[in-house]
Parts: sequence; structure tokens; C-alpha cells
Amino acid sequence: MSRPISSVIIVVVDALKREVFYNMLADGELPGFAEAFADGAKVRFGSTVYPTETLPAQTSLFTGLEVRRHGIVGNGWVERSAAPARVLDFTSADTAAGVFGYKLFGWPTLLLPMKNPRGLINDSLYPPARTIYEIAADHGLTSAVVFNQVSRGAGRWVRPNRGDMVYFALSSKGLLDFKRIDLRTWQAAASDIRRNGLPNIYTLYFSGLDAWCHHTGAAGQAAYLKEAVDPHISSLVRLLEQSGARDSTRLVLCSDHGQTWLQSSNMITTGRLRESLEARGFRASLGAKLLPGRNCHVSIIGGCAQFYALDGASGDWGAAPSLERDVLPLAEAVESVCRTEDSAGRQDSNSIILVRAAPGSGYFIYKRGSVSAPDDFFWDKLDRFPRAIDNIRGLDCPRSGDVVLFSASEHGCYISDNPDSRTHGGLSSENAGIPIVFSGPGIPRRVVEQASIIDIAPTVLSFFNISDSSMDGSAIKF
Repeated sequence: MSRPISSVIIVVVDALKREVFYNMLADGELPGFAEAFADGAKVRFGSTVYPTETLPAQTSLFTGLEVRRHGIVGNGWVERSAAPARVLDFTSADTAAGVFGYKLFGWPTLLLPMKNPRGLINDSLYPPARTIYEIAADHGLTSAVVFNQVSRGAGRWVRPNRGDMVYFALSSKGLLDFKRIDLRTWQAAASDIRRNGLPNIYTLYFSGLDAWCHHTGAAGQAAYLKEAVDPHISSLVRLLEQSGARDSTRLVLCSDHGQTWLQSSNMITTGRLRESLEARGFRASLGAKLLPGRNCHVSIIGGCAQFYALDGASGDWGAAPSLERDVLPLAEAVESVCRTEDSAGRQDSNSIILVRAAPGSGYFIYKRGSVSAPDDFFWDKLDRFPRAIDNIRGLDCPRSGDVVLFSASEHGCYISDNPDSRTHGGLSSENAGIPIVFSGPGIPRRVVEQASIIDIAPTVLSFFNISDSSMDGSAIKF
């Protein structure tokens, strides 16, 4: 009989495609993962939230909440509730560093001084949202987080050091070896565990696969997973055995989102987007500021672009725009841009545009001047767009766009200045499908048909007999 569970280790591999992982595991190509997870409970159809992007998905993973309730709607958004309204953009070098508490330049270290030990994502969470670490602490449990952006309430937050931050930035641009990213993650985790021991909940985040996939073709994910991540899982198992913790530790494996291969996609540059929108009466700003003289702002995260309309009556970004006067004409302009840019007409059937009358009123599907409810639009498409209805409802909060464009497949209307071979953010099963596996003492070897990323946190808490009704997700029954 196994000893009582003392620890749960959550292993997150960024951008890991569900089918790639399960096929490699079945074919014996991942000995480290097989040793850790092959005898566990696998979710056949695991899915993430919309947008299928790192920051929204990671936050849903560690809060058990839909996007609308934790507020991290993307890698950037317009904060209308601020006075004055402003853009939060986590794609710049300074804000990317700020996620881990650093500022790009300043005193006393000149490069990457520590200015905000809490981190920008932790600070940007809606105050009522509670992380798994905060809930665990309320019940006397301990926790630690290694290299993940979401850490609010954790007893220890092991962050990348300054050298790691510089290396990560250069490798994400394809200038340095990606494998060092995950090597440094494991080195930091191993050192922390040896020095401090395992807490009750421990998160280990491997981010290199996502950066690597943006620079490789279809076969890149499998090779990287085998060479750069699998050996560290073997090392984790050895460390648990050496410390005597293997028989009292459960393991969780998941990703935040998948990937879509974009080699044959229709890419629209931001310059072309601006020109096309302006021809239809919309002067767009992009990036980190709301520019004067513009009547819409665009926040782009891979296969998702969120458009914010200026209220035409007041000229105030803090005011909600009118559906008839501002939002529907913007949706028509966005649809027209994609239809014009794609002479083959592929966007018309593959990309999906959402509109809403006001935050909290619910999104509708916009197509050629008409709107339809997500229930009506998706009821016969859920095999292609898993959990689409719940995820679209779950995106509706004040920070989300008035108009949202999702690239539904590799043939969708993709807006970018960088012709990467892979991306994510959209609705397709390639983006939304994620592996979810639980293993360790007391976990049977079985298949769970369906679960969402928001079910992981309540499931982990249930291992410690904790139930939290504030979460949107539900504990998986084994």
C-alpha cells in the first residue's frame, strides 16, 4: 500500500500538441515520460481555453477559472477601466521581463534590475481570482513555482536569473540554442528541491518547446521533445527515487496550448491591415499605446486578433462603444479586409469573427452582416472546435475585444509581420488540444474521455481533500 500523498508535481510543457505527445509515448520514443506517466490516467480529449495562448491558458491552468474571471485575456489588451484608458502589452522586452519582476534597464544593476517582486501577471489578475497556491495556503499546504509566470500565493517562486532572461530573449529570436532554456529550468528545479525539499504543490514549467516551434516545421516538435525535455523528466524521476519521495508523489503532465503549422497560411502584415482598415474608415493603432487620432486598437496574439472600437459619441476609450455605430461597422471592416486579402475566399469559411453589444452581454458570431449565437453556429462543429461554446462565453469580460478575429485553421486570416512556420491562438483542435495525464500512487491506468485545462487545479486540490466551489473547473474522478 502506498504512503499518503505528500506532494503533487505539475509539469507544464508549453505548446505541446496532444497527438504528438500521445503518439510518441505509445511508440516508446519518450522513455523519461513513459517512466513517469505511462501507467497513469490519460485524458483522451484534453482542451484549453480561448485564446489558445500562453498567458490566458497558464492563468486558467493555475486558477481553474475561465478567462473572463481571471482577466488575462491575451498577451495584451486595452484597460478601459484605467484613468485614462491604456494598453497593457506583454510582448515588449520590458514587459516580458516585468512578468518575472524585472525592468529592462534601471538602477542598481543597469540591466534587468528587480523592480516588482510580485510580477506583472500576478498583479494583473482580477483581484477576486485566486490561484491554486493561495487556496492551498489557506489549508496549510506549501507550494513552489519554477520559471512560471503565474505564482501568486506560492511560498517559493524560483525565477529565471538575469543571465537566463537575456539567454531566453535571444533564443526566442532563433539566435541561440533553445535547449538551454529547459536545461536551466531543470537545473534550477533540481537545485531548489535538493536545498529546500518538495512542498505539497510544485510547478515545473518547460517553455523552450513553444519558442522552438515558432522557428521549425512540422517535425520540429517531436525532435525537440525527445532531445530537450524527455531527459529532464528522467532526471526528475531519479531525484524522487533518491529522496524517497517517489511513492508519495503524484505527477501531472499538461500543456497550455497546441500548435498549428502555418506554411500554407494567408498572412496579412500589420502594415497591410492598417491600410485596409483605413480604406474602410478605421484608423488603427497597434502596440503599447493608444495613439491620438485613431478610432480602433488591435491586439494580436498569433491566431487571434482583438479589436477595440473607440466610442464615436464621446471619443473616450474608457466608454463602451455603440454596437450599431461602432462595433458592427468595425466587424464588417475586419471581415472585408480578410476577404479582400484572400482572393481564394478561404477566410470566409475558416476564420471566425465575434462581436458583442457590451462587455458581459455575450459574444455572437458575425458573418456578412448577420449575427448568430455560438450555440447555433458551433453545435455541429464541436469536433473541429472543442469546447468552443464554453470558451467563447468564457472570454467575455471588459478586457476582451469588441470584435475578435480567430484564425480557425492553417488557412485562416493570420495577421503578423513574422512568417513563422507555426503559431497558435486560434480555435482549431490543433491549437486547443492538449495532453493531460495524472500518475502516481492511487491513480489507475485508464483513459478519461474529456477534460479541460480548468479542471486541473481542482483535481490537484482534490488529492489533498480540498474542494473549492469558486473554480469553474471540476475535479476529475478516477
